[in-house]
Amino acid sequence: MTRVRTTLGTGECEVYLVNLNLLNKVFFPSIHVTKADLGPKFDILIGRDIISGSDLALSSKGNEVCFSFRHPSLRMIDLTKDAE
Repeated sequence: MTRVRTTLGTGECEVYLVNLNLLNKVFFPSIHVTKADLGPKFDILIGRDIISGSDLALSSKGNEVCFSFRHPSLRMIDLTKDAE
């Protein structure tokens, strides 16, 4: 058990050791995860322990949204420089 703070409040939550498989065949073995109530719209909250060392991009145009994730990181992505 561990103490966790979310947008819904603070409480004691269960901790588990899991293997995390993402849709694009990215695998994180033996990571500690915490069970918490994140509200009805969320199944998982991916933190910096997963994001660090990865490339993550979110973009939208019109009514379409694209979320991209790759691990390990291949290069620095800077959208402000890409626009120049």
